[in-house]
Amino acid sequence: EYRKAATYLKIRGIQSSDVLKYNLGFCKVGRFRNRVIAPSYDANGRLNYFIARSIDKDPYLKYDAPSVVKTEIFEF
Repeated sequence: EYRKAATYLKIRGIQSSDVLKYNLGFCKVGRFRNRVIAPSYDANGRLNYFIARSIDKDPYLKYDAPSVVKTEIFEF
């Protein structure tokens, strides 16, 4: 699954240095399964939102996001 995501990103011109720079992730299970995760951070560097892009060829939903207001801050 990870290799599929890496191939997807490579085809779109995203290199491993970009993955590290933008802290891109990948979900293997759950609602965001088979999706590349692009996080968003506030001015203090805390995660405040993310968008998930499907790596499947013909997904039901190309993009998905959490059901929260973008200004809310996730607590971990």
